[in-house]
Amino acid sequence: MRMTLGSTAVGAAIVVFSVIFVVVAMPVLVFQPRPSDIAEPYTAAQLHGRLVYEEEGCFYCHSQFIRPQDWNQPGVEDSNGRVAQAGDYAYQQTALLGQHRNGPDLSQEGGVHPDDWQLAHFFNPRFVNPKSIMPEFSYLWKQNSDGTVTPTTDLLDLVAYVQNLGGKLADERYSEQLAQKKLFESAIGAPANPNIPGDVSGQFSDTNQKALLSVVPQKFWTLLDPVPADDRSLIDGKTIFTTNCIGCHGVHGDGAGPADAFLNPFAYNFTNAKNMQSGLSTSPGSLYEHILYGIKGTAMQPFGQDLTVQNIWDVVNFLYTIPNGGLDGSVPNMSQFIQWKASPELQAMSNSPVATPSPGSATINVPPPIAYRDKRPYVTGSPLTVG
Repeated sequence: MRMTLGSTAVGAAIVVFSVIFVVVAMPVLVFQPRPSDIAEPYTAAQLHGRLVYEEEGCFYCHSQFIRPQDWNQPGVEDSNGRVAQAGDYAYQQTALLGQHRNGPDLSQEGGVHPDDWQLAHFFNPRFVNPKSIMPEFSYLWKQNSDGTVTPTTDLLDLVAYVQNLGGKLADERYSEQLAQKKLFESAIGAPANPNIPGDVSGQFSDTNQKALLSVVPQKFWTLLDPVPADDRSLIDGKTIFTTNCIGCHGVHGDGAGPADAFLNPFAYNFTNAKNMQSGLSTSPGSLYEHILYGIKGTAMQPFGQDLTVQNIWDVVNFLYTIPNGGLDGSVPNMSQFIQWKASPELQAMSNSPVATPSPGSATINVPPPIAYRDKRPYVTGSPLTVG
């Protein structure tokens, strides 16, 4: 056959369309993976939230897949040890794999944080992570005439979608978040224990202190800081605290950060000298565990992926200066440091072979994984500044 311009054009077209068919059309027609062990259909709210996720362009900065070669790479800390499988996306019409990883991977984000953390994060990411480069989404809130804000249905559905990322694994994590949230809400709201002289209600109550203690391994209850408290440790600890923690705990360490209006239970107040000197849940070991692994059911997130062991112990040392103005001056010093000492009650509990610091935790029923849809008005936080 003689080669002509027409035959060349036809041949080229056949090659091009064959490649398109093999690369684009054939996988759609042939590759139909079964749902994986964690895949599940979306609810109506989650589907709408997925549309909001697309409309807001979240996939420009966030991926939703983890490859084997991604281990130990920035942005995959919340993957919870799972490599993405084709069947994970069986119920997605178009998989939102993402284009870049400027922010963390979200393929297993569901249940990593509670809903109140997500709400504060969407209003202003700097409220929960002062170093975040993510833009604000405060326009997804309704501005009320009294100066408060209320989450819109778009925002609540977006949170419901994010809390589903990870499928059935996300459901398990989310259910645990709700159960622990119920524990701490009940503990903070409990009245003072009449059998304990001087007990108070609220965050420093015996009930709440024991609830916080219940999520820490017993061997850490009376553990002292292996990193000596000195000027170097206090200065480094303050630097880390002001860089990572003031959004929730506030510039004075009193729990009145700009995220405070969104959080329930609210961030911990470190300004009570008596509590920092002998509190049941304020030992160096307990504080270390809370910073390392976070506290499920609260907005306290784990920092084990972001900080070294010494970083965390330095922060722990610094926390004991806050009641004496460690955050007020420019340089904390050892004259502000409070030496923690175990109370007789804690010593007795730590020596008990079967310790039960929070009896109420055993009676909690795990709720179904339905998104927490809080539409209460929020008083927006103050600007995030460090004096």
